Amino acid sequence: MIKKTQINESLLLYCIIYLCSFNFWDTKFGMFFKYFFFCVILIGLIGYGKRLLVNKGKIQTTAKDSVILYIFCIGLFLIQVINVENSSQRNLAFYQYVFFMMMIPSILYLLEYCEIRKILNLFKTIGVVLSIFAIYEVFSGSYIIQNEYLGIMYNGSRVIRAMVFSGSFLTFGTIMAMISVVSFYDFYTNTSKLNLICLIINVVGLLMSSSRGPLVAFVISAIVIYVYIGGRVNLLKVFKVILIMFIIGMLLAILGTTLSRNNSTIAFYLNRLQSIFDWSENSASNTGRIDCWLYSIEKFKEKTNWIFGIGPAATGARAKANWGGFVTESGLLKRFLELGAVVAVVYYMFFFSTVHAGLRKARKEGNQYIALALGIVICILIEDTILQITEELSVTFLLWMFICILLRKEKQNDERI
Repeated sequence: MIKKTQINESLLLYCIIYLCSFNFWDTKFGMFFKYFFFCVILIGLIGYGKRLLVNKGKIQTTAKDSVILYIFCIGLFLIQVINVENSSQRNLAFYQYVFFMMMIPSILYLLEYCEIRKILNLFKTIGVVLSIFAIYEVFSGSYIIQNEYLGIMYNGSRVIRAMVFSGSFLTFGTIMAMISVVSFYDFYTNTSKLNLICLIINVVGLLMSSSRGPLVAFVISAIVIYVYIGGRVNLLKVFKVILIMFIIGMLLAILGTTLSRNNSTIAFYLNRLQSIFDWSENSASNTGRIDCWLYSIEKFKEKTNWIFGIGPAATGARAKANWGGFVTESGLLKRFLELGAVVAVVYYMFFFSTVHAGLRKARKEGNQYIALALGIVICILIEDTILQITEELSVTFLLWMFICILLRKEKQNDERI
């Protein structure tokens, strides 16, 4: 007989593998694996609903406020989605707001039957594989999955920003930032050589994306994890660990690019790192992002936009390409502008109340993964503030997975089917 725990665990691990490499599966095999992912979410929803029926609708005390806000949130999202006139925009709005919310109870249900250590080990292993492919892309100057993006011309040479199987170097950078946070957590709690190697390789993979936001978010999250676990702040040790990790990663990246590419690649990557601190007019990418933020704020203040919003899925790359939208370059601004202040505030009340409920429950039960989950939440909040990264299914799923690790119940007795 097959244990129910084994099935649910396998389904969740499948979701992680698929979402970390979705562009490979979708490109090579069509929509089959994506549809199967949707089926897994449905299975989780049915399982969670069945659990509520068995328990006669009883919900954990620590999460009651979150559940009320969750229901209220989905109701408000549905009202706004229904009022969207453009059918394509309406479908995307349902996907980004309603479906993304529907994943949460499904994730929570699947997690009840999963060994967290197995998830983290898989996550790190995927990171190592992706990092190797990322290094190959930068070294060879070509993408594994061919796409319309041809790279960036820098000093007369074409430079590649790795995206591997994520369809975007921004999404890839964010996924690698989360994987690097997990690697740092494991190395800090168990300073084995294997964990150190995983950490170095995954940070190099993050660097290969040349995504500055995820890199900054990772560094801040690593410091938060260190401070939380250490109990006190030793700034010298914090910066020593981060500096050593960063220098090793950079040396490996520069060595590899020197052997296989010209100096324009090195110059480009160093320029990207330098631009983290350069918010003057000399940095076109930073000033362009600031312009998007300012434009979004001005649109938010127009007429009744600040109350009712301009409509879900009215911004973003797909909106810009298909129905005259624009890019906010910020998930925070996206929600306030699209939904209006009232609905956006309700959503963030739900988000932070859920995180708070999870932290309270985890502390009470002695959950060892509090620092890790907190680090992931901070990592994505930082990145989503400066880029609308939670538009991506993979990022949102993985974010809520780590939040749900705090909320999950202990394993039930195995049910055989």
